[in-house]
Amino acid sequence: VEVVGLSGKTLRAGHVGFILAPRLNATGRIGDAMDGLRLLLSDDAEEARTLARQLETINARRQAMDQEILAQALEDVEEGLDLAGVYGLVLAREGWHPGVIGIVASRLVERFGRPTILVALDVDEGRGSGRSIPGFDLHAALVRCAPHLARFGGHTMAAGLTVRRDQLDAFRDAFNTHARGSLTLDDLAPTQRIDLVVRLDALDLRLERLLQALEPCGAGNPAPVFGARAAAARHPRVVGRNHMRFVLDDGSARLGAIGFDWADRLEPGWADGPVDVAFRLERDDFRGDATLQARVVQIVPSTMPAGRTDSPQRTQRTQRTQR
Repeated sequence: VEVVGLSGKTLRAGHVGFILAPRLNATGRIGDAMDGLRLLLSDDAEEARTLARQLETINARRQAMDQEILAQALEDVEEGLDLAGVYGLVLAREGWHPGVIGIVASRLVERFGRPTILVALDVDEGRGSGRSIPGFDLHAALVRCAPHLARFGGHTMAAGLTVRRDQLDAFRDAFNTHARGSLTLDDLAPTQRIDLVVRLDALDLRLERLLQALEPCGAGNPAPVFGARAAAARHPRVVGRNHMRFVLDDGSARLGAIGFDWADRLEPGWADGPVDVAFRLERDDFRGDATLQARVVQIVPSTMPAGRTDSPQRTQRTQRTQR
């Protein structure tokens, strides 16, 4: 808590899920998982600080690996594949770290809406990690592709495998063939749950405090998602490694917004017209000042005229987007 700058702050589920736990997770992916255990068991403050700083360094390395592998994977997709005929992605390269590729596979699933497997090649074989989409049983797909695999295991949404280099192309074709037989184009269109379409002037810190009573959020208890229609995205700028910060303005009020890992997902000129934005509400305590902030989960061009805001809808809405 001290090393990541959360001392004196009220710890929320999001702090654990997105800041503290990833540091413990990173050392098991690219370092020695025992370092995380030693930190949790330590009774010595100085030893704990030293271990915490080591985990911070390892997590920074893991983030750098994530970005490098993601950039290479996107290059392989954009320059080498026609996604119209690819329903299941299998990407492979030498030099990818097998402890990180599962994280990157998740990000590719978010971008392309397809079950995705990344393979880290090493000499005669590769270790792979896959992530799926709702409605596609990843483990069942690997069972169908078993003749091309040395080993595999997992469940409906995530799996790991080992494949010989000389079987990689055959496995890629078999996986895509099974995906094409199991999925439709509608299945590949990313979906976003929106619990409530709102005017921005209806949002305040009091509402954000009420939403805290729903935590911890995650699988089985998803965090509430709000939607803003036909809003302007003002003053967009890239911050950090790959984050997009802007001000959301729907004509009724303005709200600061941050889209983590969204900077390279947006087309040039994306903010020139009105957008529909799905977001979660969060409290930003930057430098001791509490402000309301929108954490973006989806942005698409709006089909409504700029400045128009429909009355809030109190029924769950799902918006499909096709990239």
